Amino acid sequence: MQNPGEAGDRDDDADALELEPAAGAAAAGAEDGAEAEEEEEELGKRAAKGRRAPKGPTPREREEHALTHLPYRSWCPACVAGRGRGPQHPANPTEEKDLLGACSTVCCDFWYPGAGAGDGGEADEEEEEEEEEERAEGEHGKKALDRLPALVLWDSATKALAASLLPGKSVARNRYAVDYAVTVIDHDWGLAGETVILKGDGEPALVAFRKEVAEARRGRTIFETSPPGDHQANGAAEQAVRTARAHYRTHLAALAAKLRLEDMPSDTPILPCAITHGA
Repeated sequence: MQNPGEAGDRDDDADALELEPAAGAAAAGAEDGAEAEEEEEELGKRAAKGRRAPKGPTPREREEHALTHLPYRSWCPACVAGRGRGPQHPANPTEEKDLLGACSTVCCDFWYPGAGAGDGGEADEEEEEEEEEERAEGEHGKKALDRLPALVLWDSATKALAASLLPGKSVARNRYAVDYAVTVIDHDWGLAGETVILKGDGEPALVAFRKEVAEARRGRTIFETSPPGDHQANGAAEQAVRTARAHYRTHLAALAAKLRLEDMPSDTPILPCAITHGA
């Protein structure tokens, strides 16, 4: 005959066996939940990535870059000294196409190599220009090279740039600027016999210069004059001036480094060559 106490113990054991799997399942569920939370945290993480040290140029690359200093390189001391920043973003192709039309547009302007880097290409204040011309006269009637004017030419279609130091801006006194511009446009850029839009501001000296170029070159020349004070309309010429100034300063900085000089003299005889070669 079964003892009532033994029957109660068996019932308690059965209940315990039934509870143990339930507790195990609950524990397993808690572990799965913790793992899921960890996975979610892992998915939301962004692994830290260090920047690799920039690979320095090879001696061969340095030698090739030193020939023209193009394009701009941040590891080149001459580029940093001359330009101080990388190339700017290109112009909007649609705006460029509307500007060019069916003809090549050549922007031109006078500028002074000795002027500040922030100066624009538009010479809209005649009084300042006259003072600059007066300061160009040095001792014994000699002109300081960095006080002489320079000419810049920019072909908007091919992005070709040309620049030269001038003995003066007056085409009546000296025709060097006219001869140089005709040679560049017709011969160097191959636009002889083609219609060209010659664009510039309304500075009297520049207007007279453009008229002489139109008469001397082979091919039709259309004049386009930027409104006074409109820097956007004359933006291509001003950008050309900034580019020419930055490039010639880059070459002078490179030469100074080779000669172990802090800087080249402002009236160095190499200035005309640096301006032409830099462009």
